[in-house]
Amino acid sequence: MAIRQRPDRQNRWQIDWKEKGKRCHYLLPTKKAVYAYDEKTGERVKSYVPITRTEAEAWHKEKIESLKTAPKNLDTLKDTIPKFLDWAKNHRRSKTVQDYQVALKPLLSHFGELKLSDINYESINSYKTWRLSTVSVRLKRPVGARRVNCELCYLSGIFTWLKKNKIIFAKPEIELLPYNRKLPDVPNKPDIDKLLEAFDGPYRLIFKVMYYTGLRSHDLRHLRWEYINFERKTIQAEVKGGRVITIPISQAIINDLREHHLQCKRPVSGWVFISPKTGKPYDNFRKAIGRAKKRAGLEYLKITPHMMRHAVATHLVDLGVDIRTIQMILGHKDVTTTQIYADVAAEHLINSIDKLGSGCMVAKGKNVTSEK
Repeated sequence: MAIRQRPDRQNRWQIDWKEKGKRCHYLLPTKKAVYAYDEKTGERVKSYVPITRTEAEAWHKEKIESLKTAPKNLDTLKDTIPKFLDWAKNHRRSKTVQDYQVALKPLLSHFGELKLSDINYESINSYKTWRLSTVSVRLKRPVGARRVNCELCYLSGIFTWLKKNKIIFAKPEIELLPYNRKLPDVPNKPDIDKLLEAFDGPYRLIFKVMYYTGLRSHDLRHLRWEYINFERKTIQAEVKGGRVITIPISQAIINDLREHHLQCKRPVSGWVFISPKTGKPYDNFRKAIGRAKKRAGLEYLKITPHMMRHAVATHLVDLGVDIRTIQMILGHKDVTTTQIYADVAAEHLINSIDKLGSGCMVAKGKNVTSEK
């Protein structure tokens, strides 16, 4: 086993070794990413630094150890998935495990029979080309870059687990597709108020809690009574990554929840919102949203449960609430994720200015030209 620098490959370090009588090698990346937080803005800043010989030697040593301890019969991605999912069920949220299982269908279709060592930069690029040419069965349209990037992130997570358990020596280089995130088209506050009043039965309270707390649909549907502190007026929620956050709630919502608790036929089940048909948490709210939109005369709006989360964040920005506070309410790990709502709010302001027309306003039935 040896380590050497390759001048013909931008001076990248290469690890050479023999495995099962076969010569193998791995080129280390040119640089590695490092993160630091800006004390002034609170944002996470990403930068790149070259990989040193000391770090290359550490990778070399780790490879030697991995050859000694690597589990047997885990040569292909398909072989590793059952063990990975067993680990994920114990260490990740049920929703995350479900997302992994959905992403694994195309990943296994393309990479399943490949040896782990053969999943590299070239084969991943081949996957991108193949995936972008396929049509989504559910949406009846070509798979987009955002979906492919999600699948690649799940693949990266699997390789992180493989590396941590010394099944592989190093992760393959995974480059995400360029993607410009579209700003959400958020309904204004009067439309949201009209929609909330149009919901029937328990759905009115469900969507009020969703809007005034910013909870994700999955987290709200699996909300339990023990997560609500009526005295402190807070809700605890487990968010992405298994983190638990505390969200403040208004006295009006507390009163509504108290009344709902008294009226709840089966509070012993622990769930706050139970479907009367199944006796379990709701699966989705599509039909309820459709009925409410029709009653409120808002059928032209695109409303989803996650849009309520977008709406509360944008409306808080409109009210002058600082981004850091909104980040804590939404439970975002990185403030840059929350920053998108400042852009949405700015777009709302531009649209409002556009409504004034080209420098002319109507007042008391007369045209009034604005003066400089």
